[in-house]
Amino acid sequence: MKKYNLLVGILAASSPTNQLFIGNVYLFKQIQLQLLKRNGFSFVFTPQDVHKKEINGVYYDPIKNRWLKTLFPLPHIIYNRYPFREDEHKIQRLLKKMESFQIPYFNRSFFNKWTIYKQLSTNRTLKPFIPISSFIETEKDVFSFLNKFHRAYLKPVSSSQGKGILKITQNSSQTYNLYTKNRSFENVLKEELWNKMQLLMINTPYFIQEEIQSDDVNGMKYDLRILVHLNQTTYEPTGIGVRAIEKNYITTHVPNGGQILPFQLVESRIQRDQVDLICNEIGHTLTYHHGVIGEFSLDVAVSKNGKLYVFEVNSKPMKFDEKKIFQKGLARLTNLFYQLGYHEKVQS
Repeated sequence: MKKYNLLVGILAASSPTNQLFIGNVYLFKQIQLQLLKRNGFSFVFTPQDVHKKEINGVYYDPIKNRWLKTLFPLPHIIYNRYPFREDEHKIQRLLKKMESFQIPYFNRSFFNKWTIYKQLSTNRTLKPFIPISSFIETEKDVFSFLNKFHRAYLKPVSSSQGKGILKITQNSSQTYNLYTKNRSFENVLKEELWNKMQLLMINTPYFIQEEIQSDDVNGMKYDLRILVHLNQTTYEPTGIGVRAIEKNYITTHVPNGGQILPFQLVESRIQRDQVDLICNEIGHTLTYHHGVIGEFSLDVAVSKNGKLYVFEVNSKPMKFDEKKIFQKGLARLTNLFYQLGYHEKVQS
């Protein structure tokens, strides 16, 4: 194989069928094409493919337009895109092995939402931008919170794409409305609400979070999806997407009914210095607790008075549908591979 100035290993999951791997095929192809422009190369591998100091990997050949298998040396950097949260613990041993070979990688794992909330809340600069939340251990935790805030979201600590989110509004001291993605229960008595919640939460840890009265556009409330990358020593927003929903929906994720709107519709309402501050502070706070975080995305609410509230941080961002954001993100990701991996390569 031709000598390349940087070799990037992309960690994916093995497939129980005849697929070569499970992962974001389109993204992995685009990474390969970007690296080739800079005399770099990438390959995809799974935990089962690693053997001492060699890896059985697959790479995308743009001329043949197909994936091919071959044997690779250890890469100069690893991009962790392992897709399964529930068995991610299986790859930690592999990542520690790569560390012993002084191979940098990002990102270490999916985030636990409650852990991230606590970590960000310790940052005095960030705390005003984090919605008030409380971990749910007992029935009392829920009703004490609702008596104070009256409207709240209940979120599983380990999930993504809006899965499992519930919404509760308090009508009076004795009746409540409960909403899921597909159903609504109105005027539920207090003594019945906790039973319904337990059935819906299925023994999964949850926390409760105040509802932010979001700004709206064209009669729909909206929030922001912000893609962030490390650029030298600063975490910078790469692009901002807008997701909007009709007011009877509880999450703006597109698969759950959200709509994509052009950023220009709300751009004048967004304080960019606030965005820059939040992105950089979150990036450095996460890196302090989790090691190098090369990229992440934020779900951010915009209040009626223009203040931003961060309600989710995603360590492995999904593909942005906005083409300009995706392409800029790809360029920054490639730069980051060289920033983190090339120095190590030169030393080896």
